[in-house]
Amino acid sequence: MRAGYNILRTTPPERRRPIRINEYEGENPLWPLITPISAISPSKTTTPSLSAPVLPGLRVLIIEKRAHIAGNMYDEYDEAGVLVHRYGPHIFHTNDQRAYDYLARFTEWSSYQHRVLADWYGTYMPVPFNKNSMEIAFGDEKAARLIEKLVDTFGDERKVTINELRAQEDPELQEVADFVYQNVFLYYTQKQWGLTPEEVDPSVTARVPVFISRDNRYFQDAFQGMPVDGYMRLFENLLGHEKITVCLNTEAESVFD
Repeated sequence: MRAGYNILRTTPPERRRPIRINEYEGENPLWPLITPISAISPSKTTTPSLSAPVLPGLRVLIIEKRAHIAGNMYDEYDEAGVLVHRYGPHIFHTNDQRAYDYLARFTEWSSYQHRVLADWYGTYMPVPFNKNSMEIAFGDEKAARLIEKLVDTFGDERKVTINELRAQEDPELQEVADFVYQNVFLYYTQKQWGLTPEEVDPSVTARVPVFISRDNRYFQDAFQGMPVDGYMRLFENLLGHEKITVCLNTEAESVFD
């Protein structure tokens, strides 16, 4: 058992009693983000800790199919002492100060802000593709013309999808969309998922943006950062309530009617 929260090990199905957890509402800044506890997913492990303080007299059970808490945000130190996000990197970002302040009760935040550079034939350019990227890809003179067209068409400091660009009659704006698709999305898709773009749902392609801005950050939210001691410690603190019990290595279907 880890210190700070209660773990209930898996019980044989024949010895379990059906459990019913009702849905409630409470005064909490994160409540609109919460699903019913009975429908909890790994990315919403925060539900019970948010519910427990506003539901006096009730107890909360978390059912987790994995052998650890924190879902896809689980991190741990490797043999070299490096904190590793086992399911890929997660960067916290939000524009909701109440949500940020609430989570700050359970962790200190680093001031990390995510910036991504794509290797374009030995030259690094910011991603999402933006005004700075455009100057690298097309040169200052042509980039200035393209940027002017983008601002005139969509406005400044906007994120425009490549599908929106392709829908324009101006061939130069279509050229920008094709460049981003061929040089950013295409190879990222093959590397990340082992799929060709044709195998990816069109709705994913539609979300690939061109950012009409000089801001090289991946996110523009007002509050950004990483938990100083990692996400695992954050979740341990979130679940550290006497009325919260965590059941690991358990399928929800084996507990509920």
